Amino acid sequence: MTFARPPLPVGNTKVSSVRLRFDGGIDIVSQSCDLTLATAQLCYNVICGKYGVKSGWGIDYLTDIKGNKWQFGQKLKGFWYAGASNGGNYIAHLEDNKLYFVDAQQGTLSAVSQDQFDTYFQSFLFTFEEGEGLVLTDGSKCIVLVNNAMQQIAAPSFCIGEVHSRRLFVASGKDDVLHFCAPANATDWTTDGFGAGNITLANGKGNIVALSSYKNYLYIFCQRGVTKAEIHGNASEFELTECNVNCGTIHGNTVKACGEKIVFVADNGLYSFDGTKAVQLLSGISNLFDKQSFSSCVAQYHNGKYILAFRANFGDNNKVLCEFGQYVNNALLIYDTTDSNYSIMRGADVCEMYVYNSSLLLNVRYNNSVVTGCLSQSGKLFDNSMPKLRISAPYRFDSLDKKFVRYVEVGKVCGDVQLVVVSDGTVNLYAVQRSNLPQKIMVRTQAQEFAIGIVATSATFEVDTLNIVYTTSQ
Repeated sequence: MTFARPPLPVGNTKVSSVRLRFDGGIDIVSQSCDLTLATAQLCYNVICGKYGVKSGWGIDYLTDIKGNKWQFGQKLKGFWYAGASNGGNYIAHLEDNKLYFVDAQQGTLSAVSQDQFDTYFQSFLFTFEEGEGLVLTDGSKCIVLVNNAMQQIAAPSFCIGEVHSRRLFVASGKDDVLHFCAPANATDWTTDGFGAGNITLANGKGNIVALSSYKNYLYIFCQRGVTKAEIHGNASEFELTECNVNCGTIHGNTVKACGEKIVFVADNGLYSFDGTKAVQLLSGISNLFDKQSFSSCVAQYHNGKYILAFRANFGDNNKVLCEFGQYVNNALLIYDTTDSNYSIMRGADVCEMYVYNSSLLLNVRYNNSVVTGCLSQSGKLFDNSMPKLRISAPYRFDSLDKKFVRYVEVGKVCGDVQLVVVSDGTVNLYAVQRSNLPQKIMVRTQAQEFAIGIVATSATFEVDTLNIVYTTSQ
């Protein structure tokens, strides 16, 4: 079977070229006619520069100092830095419900005690008189670990907490009451008005969902707003100020202090808070969020990046890795809080994240179990190369007339890559050779608007330039 080529344009024509840029971010909200080729309408598992695109982030197996793969042997339920008084060690809470000191370099575990804790913990690093230790809670009981000794203490029921001004401030997540311990003593919760105590906000903004120590203030995130608390002494000396935040319901599991800003997710999308007001970030991807699944979001701040696991609606007919089965989350946003660059990983069902020295550990639902890995730049999800795609928004080349794209000149190419050309909604794929030299990919397609993209199947790839050569009638 053969196909006839579209005829070459005849008559008076003008030959033009445009160099495709990749730094316009992602926008699935705006009308396509308002966008340029620099903006992507679909983009995942890649990192974009000004004129190039390459493979994105990945998740690798944990390895010891010798490079050998290792796991905790059980599902990881919690992982925290235990403080200087506990030898500067990290602690893991495993599926057998015990706590273990971890030496990941050697790939070894040693039990903290034989006590068992069957529910998930939240942890808070606190400086006691005896030294830096750990406060753990499962929402009902509270445990203090100092100098490798574990003690259960009487404290309010809480699942939200933050250390600020030598106190641990906590909330249950079920009301608008803020509790706090005595100064420098997370074992003393006696409400005598001079040491420990509590404050009821009564501001009509709903339950407390997160707390954040930021710029010498304690910020209290409620369901529908933020309150700034200036701490002077006992409860009667707390100064509370309401902040200008109107962004829909705030999801406390996403609130993270990130250097010079606090980043969080609300019903209307991703937001940055500077201590006074909140502004929306990355508005072009706000429609990616599955509005019914905010409770499954998981966030962490690591190495200058806000990292968010969430369930995304990509709006295409493709399935990527975890999407072929049942999943809770399927996307990971990696947002650089200093330069606002970002990328999206698709196909990984991340359920928890923990900081370990310079690494970020991720619990991933994978092959019918939960596997702990670490964030990497491998372009792989454990053993699988992650499919990679970047397609521009449809573009009319500043003319409503039909254009004839003659060819696309591709610069240096590493990895297994195909060129994608979408002409008036029709998708065509073109083979691209690995090469250090420029190559012409003959397209010879006529349409009113075009979208240009790259799809890659190898774990790592790179394309440094795309030049589109086209003609228009005079």
